[in-house]
Amino acid sequence: QYIYNFSDKTSIEGGFRLDYNNIYKVYPLPHVAVRQKWNDIFTTRLNVGMGYKLPTIFQDESEEARFIGVQPIAVSVKPELSLGGTIDLKVKLPNFNGLNVTINQLYFLTHIFRPLLAQTYTDSTCLNCQQIRYTNANGYEQSGGVESGIQLSYRGIALSLIYVLTDNNLMVDNVRSIAPLTSKHIVSIFAGYEIKNFSIGLDAYYYSPL
Repeated sequence: QYIYNFSDKTSIEGGFRLDYNNIYKVYPLPHVAVRQKWNDIFTTRLNVGMGYKLPTIFQDESEEARFIGVQPIAVSVKPELSLGGTIDLKVKLPNFNGLNVTINQLYFLTHIFRPLLAQTYTDSTCLNCQQIRYTNANGYEQSGGVESGIQLSYRGIALSLIYVLTDNNLMVDNVRSIAPLTSKHIVSIFAGYEIKNFSIGLDAYYYSPL
């Protein structure tokens, strides 16, 4: 990983990671980010990179079935590959009588190739034996959205409010559907107070119905 500073306000970060697995072999993972500080108030950052996830039976569907009837991962199943990016806009307002205000606006998009999907079927060798096996989908999963946040601090008092809107969908066999187990709206609130060696805080979260 290397960071090159064109100037005090402009920098580019490039990285490359090479992973090896004895079963799934080699996976190259490039990454690049560009940061621009326009002035003392406004900063932007563009980030693009690749990732992967090895197939495993430890998924939500397996937990719901209490791992009963879950088949081992077949040798034909391949890891998921992902390509994603973010655009981060940050505004840090001037200090006003000890009050600090920071506003963040983040846009994100992730595209997952050959996502791992659970298939349920009945074993013909026994009566009512439900089995689960994992295979690579003929398609992709895509997740995009925005994250809006504001942080305030004043003489040891801190308050943070973050809202996330996510559109997560599947395209399998040319059929589009909403990806399961993903809340479209998430709100998180943090309030805290710190003085010398004492601090106290409260976290609260809201997840919308699927």
